[in-house]
Amino acid sequence: MPEFLIPFYQYSFELIFFCLYNLYVLKESYAKIIKAIGDKNPKCHLNSMNLHRFKSRMKMVSPAVKLFFAKYDEFYTDMDS
Repeated sequence: MPEFLIPFYQYSFELIFFCLYNLYVLKESYAKIIKAIGDKNPKCHLNSMNLHRFKSRMKMVSPAVKLFFAKYDEFYTDMDS
């Protein structure tokens, strides 16, 4: 995913991507994601409002995400072989 789709956050792209992956793909709860991150980094002050903002931002930019990947699909059709 291009980083420009989720700018203006104090957290790293990797952390935001981890949260979105757990929310959308693994269907984890906010509490479980926050606990997993807190267990790895107790100094991280991520909360449910942050996760809600990440999720809301992703919904807002989903057309741009689809367009971004649609463009790449044209160029990399042979990647699976």
